[in-house]
Formats: sequence, structure tokens, C-alpha cells
Amino acid sequence: MSVPVFEQVTAGLYRLSTLAESGLEAYWAGYLASPGSDLGASASLAQTWADLGGAYLFLGSAPADPASFVSDLRALWPRLSPKGWLRLLWISNPADPASQWQTRGIDALPASAGDPAGTWRVVRDSAFTLGDYAVTVRGATLVEAGSDSLLFAANGLAFNAPGGIYAPIDTQCPLPLAGGQLGCLTFGIRAGNGGSDDADDMQRLGVMLRYGEADADSPVGEVSIIDMPLFRQLDATPFGLTLAFDPLNPELPQRSALVFVTAGNQAPTLGFAQLSNTGHATQATPRAGSGDLPDARLSFGRTPLFDAPDAASASLVWHLAPDGLFDLGTPQQARSSDGNTRLILGVSGTESVVLPQDGTSLLLFQANGAAYLPPAVEDAGGSTLSDLGTTAWATVLSDGGNGRSYEAQPPRSPLFNAARVPVAGFLAYLNMNAATLPTLQASQQSPPTVWPMGVYGRIAASAIDQAARLEDAALAPTRRSLIGLPPLDTPRLAPTGRLRLGVQANAADTPPLGVTPSGLIAVLDQAQSAWAGVLFANMPQSDTGQLILTEVKPPFQAALQSNQLFMVVADVDTFMDQGSSVAYQLTAANAVPRLLAAGVPVAQAQAIDTALKALGYPEFPNEAAFDAAVAASAGDYLAQAQAAAGLLRADIEGWTFQLSPRSWRSDALTPTLMLFKYCGRAITELAADTGAWSWPEVAQAPDGSLAPTRAALDAVIAKARLAVLDPDIGDADPLVLFYHEVLDNPQWNGVLFLNAPIDFQDMPSALRFMAAGVDRSRFYAHHIGFSLTPYTPRDGVIDLGQTAAFGLIDYNDPDDLVASTTIPFGYKTLSMRVRFDNARVVDFSAEAELMVNRLFASWLAKVDRARGNNLILTGSYQRIGGQPSYSFSLLGDNVFQSNGAALSSIDIRDCRLETAAAPVDGLLTANFVLSGRLGFVEIPGFDLFGYGAGDVVNGYLSFQGLVVAMSFAMEDPSAQHFTSGEAGVGFDTGPGASLARPASLVENFPLRLEGLVAAPDLAPAGQPPQGATPESLGFTSIGAPLDQQPLAAPWFGLSLALDMGTLGALSGAIGLKITLLAAWGPEPVAGEPPVYLGIKLGMSNALNGSLPLQGVLKLGFRNFLFETWRDSDNRLNYLLRMRRFALSVLAWSFPPGNADLMLFGAPGSPKTSLGWYAAYLKDEDKKKQQALLATPAPRQVTRRAPDSKRLARSGRRTPPVI
Repeated sequence: MSVPVFEQVTAGLYRLSTLAESGLEAYWAGYLASPGSDLGASASLAQTWADLGGAYLFLGSAPADPASFVSDLRALWPRLSPKGWLRLLWISNPADPASQWQTRGIDALPASAGDPAGTWRVVRDSAFTLGDYAVTVRGATLVEAGSDSLLFAANGLAFNAPGGIYAPIDTQCPLPLAGGQLGCLTFGIRAGNGGSDDADDMQRLGVMLRYGEADADSPVGEVSIIDMPLFRQLDATPFGLTLAFDPLNPELPQRSALVFVTAGNQAPTLGFAQLSNTGHATQATPRAGSGDLPDARLSFGRTPLFDAPDAASASLVWHLAPDGLFDLGTPQQARSSDGNTRLILGVSGTESVVLPQDGTSLLLFQANGAAYLPPAVEDAGGSTLSDLGTTAWATVLSDGGNGRSYEAQPPRSPLFNAARVPVAGFLAYLNMNAATLPTLQASQQSPPTVWPMGVYGRIAASAIDQAARLEDAALAPTRRSLIGLPPLDTPRLAPTGRLRLGVQANAADTPPLGVTPSGLIAVLDQAQSAWAGVLFANMPQSDTGQLILTEVKPPFQAALQSNQLFMVVADVDTFMDQGSSVAYQLTAANAVPRLLAAGVPVAQAQAIDTALKALGYPEFPNEAAFDAAVAASAGDYLAQAQAAAGLLRADIEGWTFQLSPRSWRSDALTPTLMLFKYCGRAITELAADTGAWSWPEVAQAPDGSLAPTRAALDAVIAKARLAVLDPDIGDADPLVLFYHEVLDNPQWNGVLFLNAPIDFQDMPSALRFMAAGVDRSRFYAHHIGFSLTPYTPRDGVIDLGQTAAFGLIDYNDPDDLVASTTIPFGYKTLSMRVRFDNARVVDFSAEAELMVNRLFASWLAKVDRARGNNLILTGSYQRIGGQPSYSFSLLGDNVFQSNGAALSSIDIRDCRLETAAAPVDGLLTANFVLSGRLGFVEIPGFDLFGYGAGDVVNGYLSFQGLVVAMSFAMEDPSAQHFTSGEAGVGFDTGPGASLARPASLVENFPLRLEGLVAAPDLAPAGQPPQGATPESLGFTSIGAPLDQQPLAAPWFGLSLALDMGTLGALSGAIGLKITLLAAWGPEPVAGEPPVYLGIKLGMSNALNGSLPLQGVLKLGFRNFLFETWRDSDNRLNYLLRMRRFALSVLAWSFPPGNADLMLFGAPGSPKTSLGWYAAYLKDEDKKKQQALLATPAPRQVTRRAPDSKRLARSGRRTPPVI
């Protein structure tokens, strides 16, 4: 050391020349001369020692203005030293105002009056305290000046520790004024309590690692403290420690520490409480420093008692923690089966450092590592340790050779060797290297990275649970992050997509496998030192079969080997570029449809299909191989092609979840997230603790923030938590179950996807129609997860069972479609909730609506307008033959009214769904088959249609088979096309099925309802109507007491049959059948419903009443007329008059004269029996009529329009329509 010289910086103030040797930039030491003294420009130690009334100064920083500093200090001196005895003064904050200075001092006077150059005596006791620690200087202690230090008599100093007081072992205790311990109180002590039955010196000195964690339940921010004792003396042999204590820098180990004396093999071998993986304690021997790495020593660490913004305002407790180099020893019994010892770093043997027996391993401790876990703060970075509390961090070094191997696996999901069964029924543990730690030699060139560790071998039982939580929340994630990753370009083997397992396994082409207790499969390289892929689910009932990530690059492997694994993946590009891949494949059957559905234009889709066809539609093991095959054909649509072809697809009983990262949702609020969780904390806790997230880069937004990902994860948790808190939601609700069983369950571990895409192409065939009415931006799986996969090792191969897969689709879009007079039909899926458990559908409910604005060509309005013109369909399921079967039922009353047509109401009572098994020409068709009741208006005096509301009864006509067909392309389900099939409607007039009004034609005439006649408008949109007329279909208009209108397409009619038996031998037993047509048009004319009554004889066109019998023989009628009358009981009766019937052969008719035939319902049973009579007028009678007609015409009378009652008793109101 240099000889100290005091150099004047201003009047009365001297700076120590050796100040730079302290190694501290801000530190300052010097001397304040007594008032009036003249020591010159510089002074020696002896000169200053002889200066009575002066003081040696030790400052936390150099005075900014020396003159002002001297002035302030002299002004304060009477308070600091009222009797002028202050001889040594420490000021920690000289840059602050003098009134706020924090000072410590030692008062002393010359031992012999008048001899200040000799020995001095401390006037009173002084103590430099640090919590339970202190360096004490008793009054009367003698002090003298040496060549480069001040020397205190050893009998007056002591070091106070929490468990005892240690006296110096030397005769004098220097306070150096040169060298690295300038300004420090120093002396040696002896640790001689190794054989004590009470506590050894390591315990008395309080040597430990100490961590603090804020108590979230404390209203005052109390801190829970976890002590981790480190060392134990193995015998009673005493050893020496050298104390250095700087009152201004108690936390700097180079200034304040207890240094082990290692010279002359005096260093003790201590029992180290960190255990090996065999459960044995290890040993640590203090070692001399090497290069910049310091000697083994004990330094001071702090812990807050209460949460505080900084150390200056905190209440602190202190401990001693190791710093510097220690030899790490392992007893023979601590060795593993492979001859090596593994030093446990966490709470289990799945995280360790390999200590080979053929080399020296060192422990390097470094003081002042962060050791306080503050309260969780919203939007903060998570469980980041804070240096409000400090303790030692460490690393393991090798002395020569290669660095030590760091092995890490999640304790709840460790890997076992699938091919090694050392004992029947047990697999061998698979040690996997996760990183390589530095060597001693490398550490001499650049400081090695140290990390926090927990030492649990001697921890108090009461602290075990809290220590385990601290390990999971902070120590393990921080340690894994600091240890780092292998180089990103480290070669990795990519498996060929899906693996052959079980009976399909072949040792020649199946890579080495590791398996976790939960069934997570690690695909390894041949050396079993690196991951090549990870299979997290086995779905033997699905087409894909296995959910496997086909590459594991170093960052992903590091995350998978985290001791506490919780990884959130949101950034697809980073994950795929730096972490992993999936297999890709398109087939001849699905290539083009899936590409189109993914948004690839037709030309590019066909080009990709052509390229794949030339290769035989292979399975590509990773994205690079797929891109090489299709990039040229895909052009700018490569991303869409990747989204279409990914094979990370989970199929659960027909529901397919597309989990390939390139297919994930990118919505800002509901992006797809992939969670790997194999740790002992709940997701609800981990979500708020982003510091515990493994590989956080894959969760970051483009700006590097974790906030968007955390917000998306919090939204999922919040939705489930609200369901739990809602008293109206039961415990069996899917969200409640998900919250309790997965989100808030620390014991759940597995792989979880949130907001996962659903493949429209592969929905269950019975439900594909629902794809047409969903908002695709909102249709996704709330979650799909994979936990336990059972497996059986057989002859070195793994036979996997079905993974316990679970999930929930929770789609909700409750706004009804709005009725329209321009859109005939519409469809929308309002809600769908499907819960999956154990890879099965366990619950299904859905609600959809078919908007019906037009049927039978009439615009409709629903009577109950609460849900618009919508038919509400509710879905449910049941298991039949072990498979889910889906069904839908119609909800509520669904009565529609027309806008003035004779068909006045349609009461839809059932809707059956029929979905095509596969698309035809790219279109999938779903049929809504309607059934219910029709209601027709009652025409006064002639109730033509008969079914509907009336004064006496409310009749109805039951119908079925009214098909509303919806077709759409699966790649664009929103483009829907509807058609209605009224022509296929059938009627049921059996007992109880339909009810006619009592005075109607069908109730009073033996007619049989055969079906519906439909004449749709075949003209293109915007063109005049085109289609069949009643006459073109063989009907002739009949006169009747009702207003009729000519009908043009579209129109509809009821076909009513009147069976009159046969004509016998004349016609070869041909039946004589009359068909009546009760037809109506869809729109009112002049405010009245247009109707039409027609007749057709037999199967021919009976125009002009001619019915061919045989050859030239015909039966003819001149015309037809319906008449009504009321009987004595005022009941309305109907009569069909067939006028001028005759048999004709060529131009001759028989019988001569006029013959009319009248048909009516037989009295007593008019509905079922036909009555008739005929009227005949001979030719003579005809001549008499002609004579009467030849007489003068009667006078003309002004005609009046008949009233409706007269019209009801008359014949035709309108001329026949020909």
C-alpha cells in the first residue's frame, strides 16, 4: 500500500492521496485541520495525528464546493462535538444540506495531556450498527497512528452478530488509510463454535439466503421473510475470518465483509444445505479468489420488514450471505447412478447442475442479488425480484474442461426414457441438458451470469409452502431466463410429421422418445440431448390422430425445460421462426376447397393443387418443406395456403379445431393464444405475473409489449369469473366448470388453446347449415385443452391412449334478423354452445332462426312480432349408439298473415332440418321442411276454400313438406341462396288433422283434397310474369256465386277430386272423375283476394265439356255451374249443374233435346255421399220455348246491381275464363 499523504484542497481541508485505492469513484477521505493550524499544502499522517482539535473525515461523496463544505462543517461542529473531542467522522450524504447530514463518529483525546503525537484514548463507547450486527468501539480503547493506518487496541473492539459477540484475535485492529479497505474498521475473529450443541458459528453469524415477499393480505404492506440456512460446520476445528466494515458502505462486499482465511489450508469444509438429487447434502470449502473473482467471504444483505418505495425509506433487517468462490464437494453417497452428482437448484430434482467426479466444480456467490418479491402491480412486468431486498445469487463453474451441464424440466412434467424400463412398470428418468454453464477460466475474462437459487435442505417447516410458492413465482423463472439459451442456429432434427406409435412403431424409423407422466411426448435427437418435436395430444378417433409440433428450436426447448413452465404464445411469426413448426398436407379431395375457404383465389388454388398433385400430395414435416413446394404457385397467397394446410387439427366427434399457428385468429380482442402450463400455480395467478412467463418474446406485441396478450388472457378469465359470481348461473355451467377445474386450479397442467379457430369445412354434417348464419369473426372455440394422455410402454415403444381433451364453443349473436319485403328468406345462427370433455361431446345447445318473409308468393307478417318474421329453432343433442345425434325444434307460436290473399294465414308448427351429406358442385344444401296449418278467408255465400277462421269454428288445413332450401358455398357461407318448394306440399285431412268450416264447400260436397297445384313465376327478375295458367293445365272456369279473377303466375290452388264412378262398358271401365281447382293469387286486386274456381273432367283437357270415351264416341257438356241454396234449417247447400250433357257420335247427339245433370251432397251425409238428379227437355218443349221467344219483347226495365245476398243465390258472377 502507498504511504498516505493529506493534500490541501482548501483552507483547513485536506484530501487523502491514496483515495483512488479504495476502488470507489464517489468515496472521499481526508482531514479537517483544527482551527488556526497551519499544516501547509500537504501533511503526513504523523502531522495530522499530532493536530489536536482536527478530525479524520470519511465521506460518501466528494464535496462539490470544498470551501462551503468546510464552512458548513465548522458551523455544525459545536453540535457534533460540544467538547471538541470528535476525532473520526463519517458523513454518508455530504451533498445534502448540513442540517440533514447523517453522521457517525469516534471521540478521542490524547492519552497523555500535552502529547497529541502519541497514543490517544477513545472517550466514550461508539457502535456502528447494521440491524442485529454491529462493530463496537468501547470507551478507553487506545488508538495510535501507524505508517498507513490508525491502530485500535484489539481489547476495545468487537463484532456483534445475532447469535454472539466475536472479539478480535489480534492485538491491534487497523483502520487503513490506503488500499482497498481505506476507511474500514478491520480485525480478525475466530469461529470456534463448531462443536457447540447449541449453534455453530454459521448459525450464530446468521449466514443464509434470505428472501422477502410482500403479504398481499396485509393492510400495511407487511413482508413475509423466508430464511434459508446455508452452511453447517462439520467439526469443532476453529477457523479464522477477517472482518472489514465500512460504516458508509456496509453492503459492498469489497468494503464490508467477513473474509474466510484460506491461506495455509485453514479454510474449513462446510456442509452445504443444497441437496443432491439423491437427497444428500453437499459440501462447500472457501477458496481464494481468482482474477476478478473474489475470495470466499460473507457479505451483508438486507430485507424490508414492510413494502417501501426504496431502501432509504424502508425498515430493514440484515443477514450474512456468501460472496466469492467456494469449492463444491460431493460425498460418495450423493452420486447418481451414472457416477455424477446433480446439485438441485429448485424444489425438486428436475432442475440441477451436473457435477462430474473427474473435475473440480466451484460455487461462485455474488452479493446484492435482488431478493424481494414486491406486491403485484396491474400492468407491471410480473414477478420480477426487486433489490429492495438483497441476498447472494450464484452460479456453478468448472475449473478447466467444459462447463457444467444445466438440466431442467418441469417438475410436474418431467421426461422419462420411453425405451428404457429398468424395473418392470417403471421408465428410467431422462436427463436432458438445457444449457451449459461457464468455466472458471472464461469467468476470469468476463463476469459470469449469476442467478437466484433457493436452498431448501434446512429451511423451517413453517416456511416450506411459502418458499415453494416463491420458487415457482420468481426464483425458477428468473434463473431460467438468466441462464440463457443455446445458439438459435443449433442443428435440430425435424420428425416426419405424425409418429408411428404402439403397434405401428418401428424401431428403425421412430426417433427416440421421452414421455412425461401426463403423456406429453418429446421427440428427441439420436443423442437424446435435444428436442426435435413435441406431441401434446393423441386423438386416435380423429383423422389427424396426433397433435404434434414438428420442430423444437432452442428458445422453445428452453421454455419446455423450464422448471416452472408457463408459456403464452401469441406472436405466430416469432414462434414459427424461432421456436417450432407443424406438419402440412392437402389432399386431392380437400386441396381446392380448403384453399378457397382460406381466401386463396381460384387461379392460385388450382396452381397449388397442380403442384401438390405432381408430388403425390405428400405430408410435409415442417413449414420450410411446405413452402418450398408451393411458394411459387401461391405467390402472394402463401400465408393463406399455410393456414389451409396445417395439420395441427383436433377432431372431437366431428368438430374440428384448426390449431396450426398460421390459422390462428389475429383479432385484437380475441386472438388465439396457446398456453403450455406445467407448474404449481393457477393460470389466474400466472396471468397477472408476466415475469413468470417462459419465453415472453412469443407473447409480445410488435411493439414489444405484453399488455395486449395479457388483456386477451384476462378477458377469458374475467368472463369465466363473472359466470362463477353470477347467482343465476349454476355450478354445472361450462364457464363455471372451466374456471374451477382449469383456470383457478394450480393442479391442472397441460396445453390450452384460447379463442381457437373452428374449421367450417369439417363441422358435423348435421350442423353444417349453421355455418351459413354465423359471424365468422366471432365464431371460434372459447377454449380447447389437452391434459392427461394415458400411455403404456411395450418392448421399448410407447402405446398412447386417448388424450383427455376438453373444450367449449360459446358463440352468441342474439340480434334477430329484421323483416323485409324485398328478401324472401334469411338465416342466422343466434347462439351455439358445445362443451367437450374426455374427447366427447357432453353438452350441446343452439338457437338459430329462419326468417320467412314470403311463402306461396305472398309477403307475410308474423302475428307475434317480438322476434320479427323469424322461426326460432332450438338445438339439442342425445347420444345414440355412442355417437352424438343433433336435433332442432321450433320455438313459440309462428302464425303468419298474408297481405290480402285468400290464403290468409300460415301457422308453422314444425321445422325439420335436412342437410346434405356433402356439397354438390361446391354448394351445400340444407332443407328447412315446414309443416303446420293453413288458413283461408271465408267467402260469404260460397266458402270455396273451407279451411280457416270462421264465425262458428276456426278451421285449418294441415300441411307438411313445405321445403325452404338454403344453399351456400362452405368457403363463403354468408352468400346464401334460398328457394321455396310449395309444389311439394302435402295435406292431411284425416280425422283430427284438419278442420273445415261447417258451411264450406268441402264440408257439404263429397270432395277429396288431392293436393296443391302450384304455378310459380318462371320469368327472370324484372321481367313480366311467365308460367302456367289454370287453363293451360286443363281447367275450365265454373260459374259460382263469388267474384273470380283470371290468374297468371304465380298462383296456387287446392286440387279437389269428385269421384263419379265409371261409365261401364262404354269406356272400358275408365273412371269418370271430376277435379275442381280452388285457386288463389298472392296479391289482392282492388282490395279483394283474387280467386278462381275451375273444373277438369277425367285426365284430359275437358275444354268445352267434351270427354272422349272410345273412338268417335264422346260424352259432352255444354257448361258447368255451381249453385247454392239454404234448406229449411238455413244450412247452406251446394249443387253442381252440368248442362246439356249428351253422348255424341260424329255430328249426332243422344238423347235429343236438352238434358242437365245436377250433383249435390246427399242429404244426411253431404260430405261423403254424392246425390244427383237429371232434368230432360224434349224437342217439342224446345219448340214451345222458341215460339214464346218469338213474341214481342217485354218492356225494358232499368237494371240494378244485385246485392250480395242475391248474388249468393245466383249463378256465375263473371264470364268463364277461356
